[in-house]
Amino acid sequence: MFIPNHISLTGRCSLEVLSISAKQELSQNEANGRRVWRRRKLSLQAKNISWYLPLYEVALKGDWESANRFFDLHPDAIIVKLPQVHMTALHIAVGAGHSNHFVEKLVELMPLKALQLQTEEGDSALAYAAITGNTTAVEIIIRKDPNLPNMQNAKGKIPLRYAAQHGHRDTVVSSICH
Repeated sequence: MFIPNHISLTGRCSLEVLSISAKQELSQNEANGRRVWRRRKLSLQAKNISWYLPLYEVALKGDWESANRFFDLHPDAIIVKLPQVHMTALHIAVGAGHSNHFVEKLVELMPLKALQLQTEEGDSALAYAAITGNTTAVEIIIRKDPNLPNMQNAKGKIPLRYAAQHGHRDTVVSSICH
C-alpha cells in the first residue's frame, strides 16, 4: 500500500480539532460579533475534517458499495481533494493498491479533468498507480485519459518514470502500449 508517510489522518484530525478548540477559547476574549463569526468559520473547518473521513476509509478499504452510497448523497465528493490528505478518493484507492474494481467504478464516474487532479506534490492518481506498480489501475486510467501519462508533476517527472524507478516493468510496458 502506498499512502505517503506524512499522512496520518486520525492523528492530524485530532490535532486539528484540538487546534480549533484552542482558537475558540482564545476568541472568547474578543467582541461578540467577531467571536460568532470565528466560531462559524471554525465549525466549517471542523466539518471538513470529519465530513470526508468515511470516504477516505472506504477508499482505503476498496469498499465500492459504501463509496457509491456516499457519492449518491454527495456527488461533488467524486472530484474533491480530501481535507488533510490533499488527495482524491482515486489517489487513495490507487495508493492502497488492492481494489481495482473500486478504481474502475470511480474512474467511470469521474470527469476527464478530475483525473488530472494532483496532490500537493503534484502527483496524479496515475503517478500513484505507477509508484505502486498497479498495472491494472494504470490501464484503467489511461483508457479514460490517454494524455495523462505525459502530465508532469511539480518536479518535472512523468508517471512512467516512477514505474521505472520503482522497478515495475509490467507497468512501464503497459503504459507505453496504451
